[in-house]
Amino acid sequence: LENEKIPIFLVFDEEGGSVTRIAANDLFDVPSFPSMSKIGAAGNTETAYELGRTIGTYLKTYGFNIDFAPDADVLSNPENKVIGDRSFGSDPETVWNMASGMARGLEDSGVVPVYKHFPGHGATGGDTHKGLASTDKTLDELLGDELIPFQKAAEAGAPAIMTAHIS
Repeated sequence: LENEKIPIFLVFDEEGGSVTRIAANDLFDVPSFPSMSKIGAAGNTETAYELGRTIGTYLKTYGFNIDFAPDADVLSNPENKVIGDRSFGSDPETVWNMASGMARGLEDSGVVPVYKHFPGHGATGGDTHKGLASTDKTLDELLGDELIPFQKAAEAGAPAIMTAHIS
């Protein structure tokens, strides 16, 4: 087969904080982490790196090689309850620094990070799990805020970026 060197992709969604399927399950002996907003507020990229490395290590142990993390959304709408404390913060540079730190930790443990939710779910109103989520921001406004972490991820050679189902 021509594609025999391409591994099967075993994907998981483990961000830390409130989005944990393994760490929140008592059957697994793995550490839990505070919300990404607390990690972002502390401003220590080494903590974000260790978060990614730890999650990546246990995901790899259980056979997963891709994680739908980090969340690179800039929380620019404080009423947004879907992203809320899943975001590293409301400052695009902080979000980028923390998300890229987490991504490096995942990569160093052998797990491919997937930055999400492009073009940015932090400005939206509405819950995509229940219906339409949208923002009325202009392209210029998005370029000056929500798109910054994704642009930097792309420029840094991010292996994957997840798109959001938002308008």
